[in-house]
Amino acid sequence: MLIVLGGLGIYYALKFRVGANEFAGMLQQGFDINSGTLVVKGAFKSEKNPEISKIRYIVNIIIDKDTKITRVEVVLPTPEELKKTNGFYDGSKLERRFSQGSLEILAQDLGGRARPVNIFVTAKGNIYGKDSFVASEIKYEISSR
Repeated sequence: MLIVLGGLGIYYALKFRVGANEFAGMLQQGFDINSGTLVVKGAFKSEKNPEISKIRYIVNIIIDKDTKITRVEVVLPTPEELKKTNGFYDGSKLERRFSQGSLEILAQDLGGRARPVNIFVTAKGNIYGKDSFVASEIKYEISSR
């Protein structure tokens, strides 16, 4: 009887446990290029548990030799274009230019200034609730005119 109850307990724990292999957020001020670690404030993403994206976490994202980094340059409207639209624009319709990125390129993009950088991370396995994990893929957005 105890074996059956234990088996049912494990079954329900695995069936209903929260899992996520994606994290999205904003790069926090500064990062350590030498250690390959980014500090990001954001949320875990899960199709099965969309409610987890409402809770914000600060995590350390570790970049190793196998991490793929993609730089996404978001081209902002010019001041002339913004005048025509009274300063409004649809961010989803902005041009995006994709290129291979690196920690060094990210440091150049920041140029020593604090500015918002969106970070989208994918990892292998369940990363939900972890405060540190290795990224298999990172996409970061930087804006330009």
